[in-house]
Amino acid sequence: MPRRRLLSALPVLVLLTLLLAVPPWAAAQDATPGPGAGAFPIDPAPAECHVAPRAIGELIRLWYGPEGAAGASPVPAEAPTAVTIPVGVPADEATVAGVVATVREVFACFEAGDFLRAAALYTDDLARAFGPEPGTSEADARAFLAAPPAPETAAAASLIVAIADATVLADGRVGAFVVEQSADEGTHVAYVILERAGARWLVDEVIEFGGAEDEEEEARAGAGNGRSAPVVVGQALLSAKRARP
Repeated sequence: MPRRRLLSALPVLVLLTLLLAVPPWAAAQDATPGPGAGAFPIDPAPAECHVAPRAIGELIRLWYGPEGAAGASPVPAEAPTAVTIPVGVPADEATVAGVVATVREVFACFEAGDFLRAAALYTDDLARAFGPEPGTSEADARAFLAAPPAPETAAAASLIVAIADATVLADGRVGAFVVEQSADEGTHVAYVILERAGARWLVDEVIEFGGAEDEEEEARAGAGNGRSAPVVVGQALLSAKRARP
């Protein structure tokens, strides 16, 4: 097990300050995976979602098993008040470029409302965890997956403010902080871990921190009882809307 450092209820505003104090070119570690991809903020466009979609049957097998089940039953993630972030060594420019390219395309696919293409950029483990609500029938799940993509509205569109501190972990995966901003949901920070699959990187795990607005809301809710805003572990990617049947 690699050594880890503990983040105990780390205020997101502090983390944002640490990340955004670094110039965008430094945050991306000089990565230039494509035209404009190394310049922040990145405004992913639906047209940038090029990956081939996952097959519906493939996702159904991940969610319901090879023989099918009466209803999906993913294990829900708990919401602890502390999380651990793996420690690694700085990633090289080629690796950072691959990470930025994958994160950018995932955002583009969500902007396009194309869940099947977004899921193609996940490992099987993340795709399995990103399934429908417990009890959803296989028929309903298939109907959701077969529906035409529904692009996000302009108000819900997200910017990638920064991708920082990409490191190679002991198991060969790569982790990086991703800062997202949208008009309707504010600013969110996630630690995203990616796994190499052939010529590209796939998102394998996400540790998601509450946004600045979430911090303020939690602080108001906990006023007078000494409770600090919790750090939330999210299974959904980069706080994008969790598309469910």
